[in-house]
Amino acid sequence: MTSSTVPPLSEADLKAIAITRLHRSGRISSGAIIANEYRLADSGVRADLAVLDKKFIGIEIKSDRDSLRRLATQIKAYKLYFDLTILLVAEKHAANIDIDLTGVELWTVSNRGRVKTVCRPMRARSNSAPERLVDLLPARQRRKIQDSTQSSMLGSIVAEAFRKYFHDRFSTTSRKFWDSSENSSIGKESLGNLSVYKPLRKKAADRAQERASIFKEWESTS
Repeated sequence: MTSSTVPPLSEADLKAIAITRLHRSGRISSGAIIANEYRLADSGVRADLAVLDKKFIGIEIKSDRDSLRRLATQIKAYKLYFDLTILLVAEKHAANIDIDLTGVELWTVSNRGRVKTVCRPMRARSNSAPERLVDLLPARQRRKIQDSTQSSMLGSIVAEAFRKYFHDRFSTTSRKFWDSSENSSIGKESLGNLSVYKPLRKKAADRAQERASIFKEWESTS
């Protein structure tokens, strides 16, 4: 099979590749907390992956099928909140990226899944950035911190509050994800475990099935 006939990798494939690469290189541990399609406050942007370990890492994916039309807006939002932003793009997009990638780590990936690091950020994010994490907290918690915290202490308190919030919300699904990937390569099938809504959907489906069974039994006896 020639390279031209290799089917393009999907977004799910690229997410699995990104997590695998970070994990194998030791940049994240198997205790990392991962959110899939994470909404970045009121920016209108969702991070394809948000990973919390030693650093808070945002990963934006651009597969062969994706457009770069919104990339500038997306990267701008990522830079507000993440310690590190990684942009993983299909090779065909590399020559068409014409935005400022200062502070962004750029990876390209071939159709066969070979990843290449094109550039890495030369500087860390600004010292004021941790304060912006308050935008990602629930409204009640956000107001409480803003009303009671001195400005000189805001950054460290917000960062601590956010880490706890993110961990509490996504730790269960992240553990399921890592458990499903244990002793094997991370596959796109494992990504389904990252959905915080999956247990709720299953519970709703089970209840619907139970109601249907009760109704069917009632019909048979009436």
